[in-house]
Amino acid sequence: MNHVKFTLYTLLGAGIWVTILTWIGYVIGANQELIMQYSHQALIGVVIVSMVIIVFYIRAHKKRKQQRSAGGH
Repeated sequence: MNHVKFTLYTLLGAGIWVTILTWIGYVIGANQELIMQYSHQALIGVVIVSMVIIVFYIRAHKKRKQQRSAGGH
């Protein structure tokens, strides 16, 4: 990819991200009490979802391992 095109795409992408993150910061800053009120619940939700994902990953990994060992013999 030529350097000018790469630079323009990079600047455009960075500009979009900076705008979005600035807006999110403004909204969170204006509602900081609300964010603090629900942050504990959000943390619990993230931990539960992460645990579910880990369980599914482990089960899928064990299943694949069993299928490989059964097919290899």
